[in-house]
Amino acid sequence: MSGVVMVGQSLSQRARALDRSLAEAQVRDAAVRRLTSDELSMANLLDTPDPALSDIHVRVALRAIPGVGAKRVRQIMERLGISDHHRLHSLTALQTQCLRALLPAT
Repeated sequence: MSGVVMVGQSLSQRARALDRSLAEAQVRDAAVRRLTSDELSMANLLDTPDPALSDIHVRVALRAIPGVGAKRVRQIMERLGISDHHRLHSLTALQTQCLRALLPAT
């Protein structure tokens, strides 16, 4: 469907939106890599005010933590009532508090 312009958006507006989206995806990817290498803790990620980072899927963030495998991610998410599509910004205060208690503070 290349060449199709969304109603109400010029090509330059679409290009800027695409650039912004790509930049946010790169920020999210970098944060996940930092989680994997222990340069960033889950607690710090939960505290971040950056909207790009709060858009990371909970399961992706949990899976990036060293020592937390797919099975443990499933167990944690089921135990806390977090659905598979939840992102960090959609966690309740109680879910956030429980995640902090369950995960090692690094």
